[in-house]
Amino acid sequence: MIPVLEFAKPIENWQKIWKKYFDEGMNYKPDLNLYPFKFANRMNSPQKLKILEMGVGSAEVFRFFKDNGHEVIGVDFEPDVIAAVKEKFPEYDVRVGNVLKADFPDNSFDLITMFGVIHYLTNEAQIRKAFSEMFRVQKNGGHILLSVSCENIVIKILNKINKLKAKILNNEIICVGMALNKTDIISIMTEAGFNNIRLEEYTKKYNFTTIYKRALFGKRKIFYTITKRNKVLNCFAKIPIKIIVRLFPASFTTYYIVTAQKTETKS
Repeated sequence: MIPVLEFAKPIENWQKIWKKYFDEGMNYKPDLNLYPFKFANRMNSPQKLKILEMGVGSAEVFRFFKDNGHEVIGVDFEPDVIAAVKEKFPEYDVRVGNVLKADFPDNSFDLITMFGVIHYLTNEAQIRKAFSEMFRVQKNGGHILLSVSCENIVIKILNKINKLKAKILNNEIICVGMALNKTDIISIMTEAGFNNIRLEEYTKKYNFTTIYKRALFGKRKIFYTITKRNKVLNCFAKIPIKIIVRLFPASFTTYYIVTAQKTETKS
């Protein structure tokens, strides 16, 4: 488990993401071949489930399950996000809340989903607390589905670059989340009480943009603008990284897609 280090404060990162993707997410068309719908669809059931979506965001996954006839409750820690969802979908049950203190009774949900939530917690104690809370509110026999950012080579490189930039520029960097490995996930979830834990590797398409444009030069720099708009340079940048990813796929895994179950034995 390693920290993810950046200059921006966590809430600033989230606001940029929301501004860019919220309208798009509100008008989604689910593609069952792509993340996250590919994995959400595996948990779909002909029986009506009571589902908790932690980190509801723009409610794409929420609507996917809702459209399939399930009872869904969505939770997000950011009030502006919940307000925006309620404005467009006033009939949806979405609430401000926190994965570290779920405001629900024990044994409430058949399925819990958390796409892009756990890895934005900033220390191991918070991650353990989150899994403990999700185990508490899950029904016996229920399932949990989540994505977790991997402790991969890209994050390690970006951390080193950001540390160097912070030293040169005399700026402060902060932890905006955690990247986990398989051992971390299995150990923490087992300790929380989950079993039948399964991990699947999911890799985004990588190119050098993440490293040499954003981390080294920044989006406002001339070099970033030139390479972004120049198809020849972009094409040249993608060739070596594609080769490297093919040779060392485990080093570039973006997320672990995790499923687990709560099966307590009655005494």
